[in-house]
Amino acid sequence: MGPETAHGGRSALTIRPLVGVSVVAVLALVGLILLWANVDGLDTKALWMEVAKALIAIIAVAIIGGIVKLLLDRYAQQRNDQASRVAREHDERQQEREFVHESVAEIEGIRSGIEHARILIEAHRSTLSYRDRMQDVIALRVRLQALRLRLEARWNDAGSYVNLVIDSEDYLTDLIQEYRDGYKPISDVQRLDEAMATEAIKTYAQTHGTRPPGPVRELAPALNWSAWKLLSSKDEFPRLYDFRLEGPDYTRAIQANCTDLAKSLLDRLESRSRIA
Repeated sequence: MGPETAHGGRSALTIRPLVGVSVVAVLALVGLILLWANVDGLDTKALWMEVAKALIAIIAVAIIGGIVKLLLDRYAQQRNDQASRVAREHDERQQEREFVHESVAEIEGIRSGIEHARILIEAHRSTLSYRDRMQDVIALRVRLQALRLRLEARWNDAGSYVNLVIDSEDYLTDLIQEYRDGYKPISDVQRLDEAMATEAIKTYAQTHGTRPPGPVRELAPALNWSAWKLLSSKDEFPRLYDFRLEGPDYTRAIQANCTDLAKSLLDRLESRSRIA
Protein backbone atom coordinates (compact mmCIF):
# COMPACT_ATOMS: atom_id res chain seq x y z
CA MET A 1 0.00 0.00 0.00
CA GLY A 2 1.47 3.36 -1.06
CA PRO A 3 1.52 6.55 1.01
CA GLU A 4 -1.37 8.13 -0.90
CA THR A 5 -3.58 5.08 -0.48
CA ALA A 6 -2.78 4.87 3.22
CA HIS A 7 -3.51 8.57 3.70
CA GLY A 8 -6.80 8.23 1.80
CA GLY A 9 -7.79 5.30 4.01
CA ARG A 10 -7.13 7.28 7.18
CA SER A 11 -9.14 10.26 5.86
CA ALA A 12 -12.05 7.97 5.11
CA LEU A 13 -11.93 6.65 8.68
CA THR A 14 -12.15 10.23 9.97
CA ILE A 15 -14.97 11.34 7.66
CA ARG A 16 -17.31 8.36 8.06
CA PRO A 17 -18.27 9.07 11.74
CA LEU A 18 -18.98 12.73 10.91
CA VAL A 19 -21.23 11.73 8.02
CA GLY A 20 -23.07 9.35 10.34
CA VAL A 21 -23.61 12.13 12.89
CA SER A 22 -25.02 14.46 10.23
CA VAL A 23 -27.39 11.83 8.87
CA VAL A 24 -28.71 10.97 12.35
CA ALA A 25 -29.22 14.65 13.22
CA VAL A 26 -31.10 15.38 9.99
CA LEU A 27 -33.35 12.37 10.39
CA ALA A 28 -34.10 13.31 13.99
CA LEU A 29 -34.96 16.87 12.98
CA VAL A 30 -37.24 15.72 10.16
CA GLY A 31 -39.02 13.33 12.48
CA LEU A 32 -39.69 15.98 15.09
CA ILE A 33 -40.92 18.48 12.50
CA LEU A 34 -43.36 15.91 11.15
CA LEU A 35 -44.52 15.23 14.68
CA TRP A 36 -45.09 18.94 15.31
CA ALA A 37 -46.96 19.41 12.01
CA ASN A 38 -49.39 16.60 12.75
CA VAL A 39 -50.17 17.36 16.38
CA ASP A 40 -52.63 20.12 17.25
CA GLY A 41 -52.79 22.12 20.39
CA LEU A 42 -49.10 21.97 21.26
CA ASP A 43 -47.14 24.93 22.52
CA THR A 44 -44.77 25.82 19.67
CA LYS A 45 -42.10 27.21 21.96
CA ALA A 46 -42.23 24.14 24.17
CA LEU A 47 -42.13 21.88 21.13
CA TRP A 48 -39.02 23.54 19.70
CA MET A 49 -37.43 23.35 23.12
CA GLU A 50 -38.00 19.64 23.13
CA VAL A 51 -36.71 19.45 19.54
CA ALA A 52 -33.54 21.23 20.61
CA LYS A 53 -33.07 18.93 23.60
CA ALA A 54 -33.64 15.86 21.48
CA LEU A 55 -31.24 17.10 18.81
CA ILE A 56 -28.56 17.81 21.40
CA ALA A 57 -28.99 14.35 22.89
CA ILE A 58 -28.94 12.65 19.50
CA ILE A 59 -25.94 14.63 18.31
CA ALA A 60 -24.08 13.97 21.56
CA VAL A 61 -24.71 10.23 21.27
CA ALA A 62 -23.75 10.25 17.62
CA ILE A 63 -20.56 12.22 18.27
CA ILE A 64 -19.52 9.99 21.15
CA GLY A 65 -20.29 6.90 19.09
CA GLY A 66 -18.41 8.32 16.12
CA ILE A 67 -15.39 9.14 18.25
CA VAL A 68 -15.39 5.67 19.78
CA LYS A 69 -15.66 4.08 16.33
CA LEU A 70 -12.91 6.32 15.03
CA LEU A 71 -10.61 5.33 17.88
CA LEU A 72 -11.41 1.66 17.38
CA ASP A 73 -10.77 1.92 13.64
CA ARG A 74 -7.47 3.69 14.23
CA TYR A 75 -6.42 1.08 16.76
CA ALA A 76 -7.28 -1.71 14.33
CA GLN A 77 -5.38 0.06 11.56
CA GLN A 78 -2.32 0.51 13.78
CA ARG A 79 -2.41 -3.18 14.71
CA ASN A 80 -2.63 -4.13 11.04
CA ASP A 81 0.24 -1.79 10.17
CA GLN A 82 2.36 -3.21 12.97
CA ALA A 83 1.58 -6.79 11.95
CA SER A 84 2.49 -5.98 8.35
CA ARG A 85 5.73 -4.33 9.46
CA VAL A 86 6.68 -7.29 11.65
CA ALA A 87 5.91 -9.74 8.83
CA ARG A 88 7.93 -7.65 6.37
CA GLU A 89 10.91 -7.45 8.73
CA HIS A 90 10.73 -11.20 9.33
CA ASP A 91 10.75 -11.85 5.58
CA GLU A 92 13.71 -9.52 5.12
CA ARG A 93 15.68 -11.26 7.87
CA GLN A 94 14.84 -14.65 6.40
CA GLN A 95 15.97 -13.53 2.95
CA GLU A 96 19.19 -12.17 4.45
CA ARG A 97 19.89 -15.46 6.23
CA GLU A 98 19.32 -17.41 3.04
CA PHE A 99 21.51 -15.06 1.03
CA VAL A 100 24.39 -15.26 3.52
CA HIS A 101 24.22 -19.04 3.80
CA GLU A 102 24.09 -19.42 0.02
CA SER A 103 27.03 -17.03 -0.36
CA VAL A 104 29.11 -18.89 2.24
CA ALA A 105 28.34 -22.21 0.50
CA GLU A 106 29.36 -20.69 -2.83
CA ILE A 107 32.60 -19.36 -1.35
CA GLU A 108 33.46 -22.80 -0.01
CA GLY A 109 32.54 -24.41 -3.33
CA ILE A 110 34.85 -22.04 -5.21
CA ARG A 111 37.70 -22.47 -2.73
CA SER A 112 37.48 -26.28 -2.77
CA GLY A 113 37.27 -26.27 -6.58
CA ILE A 114 40.44 -24.20 -6.84
CA GLU A 115 42.19 -26.44 -4.34
CA HIS A 116 41.06 -29.52 -6.27
CA ALA A 117 42.54 -28.11 -9.49
CA ARG A 118 45.80 -27.22 -7.74
CA ILE A 119 46.29 -30.71 -6.29
CA LEU A 120 45.54 -32.48 -9.59
CA ILE A 121 47.99 -30.33 -11.56
CA GLU A 122 50.75 -31.16 -9.10
CA ALA A 123 49.82 -34.86 -8.98
CA HIS A 124 49.50 -35.47 -12.74
CA ARG A 125 52.44 -33.29 -13.77
CA SER A 126 51.39 -33.06 -17.40
CA THR A 127 50.44 -30.40 -19.88
CA LEU A 128 47.13 -32.17 -20.49
CA SER A 129 46.19 -31.96 -16.82
CA TYR A 130 47.35 -28.34 -16.72
CA ARG A 131 44.99 -27.57 -19.62
CA ASP A 132 42.00 -29.37 -18.13
CA ARG A 133 42.40 -27.97 -14.64
CA MET A 134 42.93 -24.43 -15.87
CA GLN A 135 39.60 -24.70 -17.69
CA ASP A 136 38.13 -25.46 -14.26
CA VAL A 137 39.89 -22.42 -12.83
CA ILE A 138 38.41 -20.21 -15.57
CA ALA A 139 34.90 -21.40 -14.69
CA LEU A 140 35.59 -20.81 -11.00
CA ARG A 141 36.70 -17.24 -11.67
CA VAL A 142 33.39 -16.63 -13.48
CA ARG A 143 31.54 -17.89 -10.39
CA LEU A 144 33.66 -15.61 -8.22
CA GLN A 145 32.78 -12.60 -10.36
CA ALA A 146 29.07 -13.50 -10.16
CA LEU A 147 29.34 -13.70 -6.36
CA ARG A 148 30.93 -10.26 -6.25
CA LEU A 149 28.11 -8.77 -8.30
CA ARG A 150 25.51 -10.33 -5.99
CA LEU A 151 27.24 -8.87 -2.93
CA GLU A 152 27.41 -5.42 -4.53
CA ALA A 153 23.72 -5.57 -5.44
CA ARG A 154 22.66 -6.79 -2.00
CA TRP A 155 24.31 -4.24 0.30
CA ASN A 156 25.47 -0.66 -0.13
CA ASP A 157 28.17 -1.23 2.50
CA ALA A 158 29.61 -4.39 0.89
CA GLY A 159 32.96 -2.75 0.15
CA SER A 160 35.02 -4.88 2.55
CA TYR A 161 33.54 -8.10 1.15
CA VAL A 162 33.96 -6.98 -2.45
CA ASN A 163 37.63 -6.10 -1.89
CA LEU A 164 38.37 -9.63 -0.72
CA VAL A 165 36.65 -11.08 -3.78
CA ILE A 166 38.48 -8.71 -6.13
CA ASP A 167 41.82 -9.76 -4.65
CA SER A 168 40.97 -13.42 -5.30
CA GLU A 169 39.75 -12.55 -8.81
CA ASP A 170 43.02 -10.77 -9.57
CA TYR A 171 45.02 -13.80 -8.49
CA LEU A 172 43.05 -16.13 -10.74
CA THR A 173 43.19 -13.60 -13.60
CA ASP A 174 47.00 -13.54 -13.46
CA LEU A 175 47.08 -17.34 -13.37
CA ILE A 176 44.72 -17.55 -16.36
CA GLN A 177 46.66 -14.97 -18.38
CA GLU A 178 49.84 -16.96 -17.82
CA TYR A 179 48.02 -20.06 -19.07
CA ARG A 180 46.69 -18.18 -22.10
CA ASP A 181 50.14 -16.93 -23.10
CA GLY A 182 52.19 -20.01 -22.29
CA TYR A 183 50.07 -23.07 -22.98
CA LYS A 184 50.53 -23.40 -26.76
CA PRO A 185 54.35 -23.60 -26.77
CA ILE A 186 54.27 -26.03 -23.85
CA SER A 187 51.70 -28.25 -25.59
CA ASP A 188 54.03 -28.51 -28.61
CA VAL A 189 56.87 -29.59 -26.33
CA GLN A 190 54.50 -32.09 -24.72
CA ARG A 191 53.81 -33.75 -28.07
CA LEU A 192 57.53 -34.19 -28.66
CA ASP A 193 57.91 -35.63 -25.17
CA GLU A 194 55.15 -38.13 -25.82
CA ALA A 195 56.66 -39.23 -29.16
CA MET A 196 60.06 -39.73 -27.55
CA ALA A 197 58.47 -41.53 -24.59
CA THR A 198 56.69 -43.94 -26.92
CA GLU A 199 59.95 -44.85 -28.61
CA ALA A 200 61.80 -45.15 -25.29
CA ILE A 201 59.12 -47.46 -23.87
CA LYS A 202 59.17 -49.62 -27.02
CA THR A 203 62.96 -49.98 -26.85
CA TYR A 204 62.84 -50.69 -23.14
CA ALA A 205 60.20 -53.38 -23.62
CA GLN A 206 62.26 -55.11 -26.32
CA THR A 207 65.37 -55.04 -24.14
CA HIS A 208 63.81 -55.96 -20.79
CA GLY A 209 60.78 -57.95 -21.90
CA THR A 210 61.91 -61.11 -20.05
CA ARG A 211 63.11 -59.33 -16.93
CA PRO A 212 61.47 -60.71 -13.74
CA PRO A 213 59.10 -58.42 -11.85
CA GLY A 214 60.67 -55.92 -9.50
CA PRO A 215 59.97 -52.55 -7.87
CA VAL A 216 58.07 -50.18 -10.11
CA ARG A 217 60.74 -47.50 -9.99
CA GLU A 218 63.40 -49.98 -11.13
CA LEU A 219 61.24 -51.30 -13.98
CA ALA A 220 60.23 -47.88 -15.40
CA PRO A 221 62.39 -46.56 -18.24
CA ALA A 222 64.05 -43.16 -17.82
CA LEU A 223 61.87 -40.62 -19.64
CA ASN A 224 62.62 -36.98 -20.24
CA TRP A 225 59.52 -34.80 -19.73
CA SER A 226 60.75 -31.42 -20.90
CA ALA A 227 57.27 -29.89 -20.91
CA TRP A 228 56.76 -30.48 -17.23
CA LYS A 229 60.22 -29.16 -16.42
CA LEU A 230 59.21 -25.92 -18.12
CA LEU A 231 55.79 -25.85 -16.43
CA SER A 232 57.32 -26.38 -13.00
CA SER A 233 59.94 -23.67 -13.51
CA LYS A 234 59.51 -20.63 -11.31
CA ASP A 235 61.07 -18.44 -13.99
CA GLU A 236 58.92 -19.70 -16.89
CA PHE A 237 55.58 -19.99 -15.03
CA PRO A 238 55.84 -17.98 -11.78
CA ARG A 239 52.05 -17.83 -11.18
CA LEU A 240 51.68 -21.57 -11.68
CA TYR A 241 54.68 -22.17 -9.43
CA ASP A 242 53.03 -20.24 -6.59
CA PHE A 243 49.72 -21.98 -7.27
CA ARG A 244 51.08 -25.54 -7.33
CA LEU A 245 53.16 -25.19 -4.20
CA GLU A 246 50.69 -23.18 -2.08
CA GLY A 247 52.90 -20.13 -2.22
CA PRO A 248 52.33 -16.94 -0.21
CA ASP A 249 50.18 -15.29 -2.88
CA TYR A 250 47.91 -18.34 -3.16
CA THR A 251 47.65 -18.64 0.62
CA ARG A 252 46.65 -14.99 0.97
CA ALA A 253 44.44 -14.48 -2.07
CA ILE A 254 42.56 -17.78 -2.04
CA GLN A 255 42.76 -19.60 1.27
CA ALA A 256 42.84 -16.61 3.63
CA ASN A 257 40.45 -14.43 1.60
CA CYS A 258 37.81 -17.13 1.27
CA THR A 259 38.02 -17.88 4.98
CA ASP A 260 37.84 -14.19 5.93
CA LEU A 261 34.95 -13.52 3.57
CA ALA A 262 32.86 -16.40 4.88
CA LYS A 263 33.55 -15.39 8.48
CA SER A 264 32.70 -11.73 7.80
CA LEU A 265 29.36 -12.65 6.23
CA LEU A 266 28.43 -14.92 9.13
CA ASP A 267 29.48 -12.23 11.63
CA ARG A 268 27.25 -9.75 9.81
CA LEU A 269 24.31 -12.14 10.03
CA GLU A 270 24.90 -12.73 13.73
CA SER A 271 25.13 -9.02 14.52
CA ARG A 272 21.89 -8.32 12.65
CA SER A 273 20.17 -11.14 14.55
CA ARG A 274 21.23 -9.62 17.89
CA ILE A 275 19.87 -6.22 16.89
CA ALA A 276 16.56 -7.76 15.80
